[in-house]
Amino acid sequence: MASSSNWLSGVNVVLVMAYGSLVFVLLFIFVKRQIMRFAMKSRRGPHGSQSCYNYLYRMKALDAIRASEIPFHAEGRHPCSLMGKNFRSYLLDLRNTSTPFKGVRKALIDTLLDGYETARYGTGVFGQSEYLRYQEALSELATV
Repeated sequence: MASSSNWLSGVNVVLVMAYGSLVFVLLFIFVKRQIMRFAMKSRRGPHGSQSCYNYLYRMKALDAIRASEIPFHAEGRHPCSLMGKNFRSYLLDLRNTSTPFKGVRKALIDTLLDGYETARYGTGVFGQSEYLRYQEALSELATV
């Protein structure tokens, strides 16, 4: 009878230890989460404002195709759109056959193709210098 009236029996001790460890784990998770949250706020990482605006030059490069005076859709080859796979296939046709433009250098078309591929699909840096090189090649092709 003394054992049944004992306030801290074996079952109660196990329950108190289980609840204590549960509270400890929950507090540990909460504190760790708060520390990481404040650390991410104070650090200037990928979520902070960065001074590099490469995406603007990528958009300018793709918009420059539309602004150029290259009549690549006039022959009926690619009438669908001015950008995308059609412009790339047009440049590849120019590089391989070079029928519409006899005087176009292969290096110029290769420079334009590399710039277009880097601006549209590349994951590397496409900054002001790459954009200017691409713009020069595009304007030189437009003059031809």
